[in-house]
Amino acid sequence: GDIPVNGGYMLLPEAVVAKAACAETDELLLLQSNAYIELLPVDEGVDTAVTPKDAKSGKKYELIVTNRSGLYRKQTGVYVLAENKPDGSVSFVYAGRKDDILYTDKLKFDTNRLLPVIDKMEKSTDCEISDYSVSEEDDGRIILYLEAVDDDNADKMSNVGSDVFSKILKENITDISMEVRFVRPQTQLLLRDRRMMDIQTVTDQMRPVRVLTH
Repeated sequence: GDIPVNGGYMLLPEAVVAKAACAETDELLLLQSNAYIELLPVDEGVDTAVTPKDAKSGKKYELIVTNRSGLYRKQTGVYVLAENKPDGSVSFVYAGRKDDILYTDKLKFDTNRLLPVIDKMEKSTDCEISDYSVSEEDDGRIILYLEAVDDDNADKMSNVGSDVFSKILKENITDISMEVRFVRPQTQLLLRDRRMMDIQTVTDQMRPVRVLTH
């Protein structure tokens, strides 16, 4: 909502892995005293992992965490972007998650790119969109599913029509062809509960299900 968040921590099931460098910033400091942390360059093999001090500025990495007892070494699916500081230290900013990315035979599409587009859709149509997800259909079409915040907005979106939303989408995302469909309010809750049962975890660990075809 409109409550400002100053500072904070990045919590994963394995450990508290980072904290904000200061208030009013996205900059993260990795907490290497809580777990052994490595950084795996995105799209490279596990044998290329480096320690945080060896990270290169501007490069995206996946966090790898080994717990304090050394029982496992796990790829977390969390991406961070390294930033070298003038004093020689390295900080990081959150750069998304692996399960936010739609992989097809022809492309790799980060669904976080849709966030500013959905904001434009809301402003242009005066409709409130609570959530979204994407999928690749069997025939290769990419579908963007938009969920209204409530029944009134669902009716309003239907009256505006999917063609209007599709036009805004095409104007802002030009490198991939995508269709727009509407789903009923609270659909995301059903997707979350289904994913929660599949991976045997608790509600507090669940994030919105962005990609339906993983």
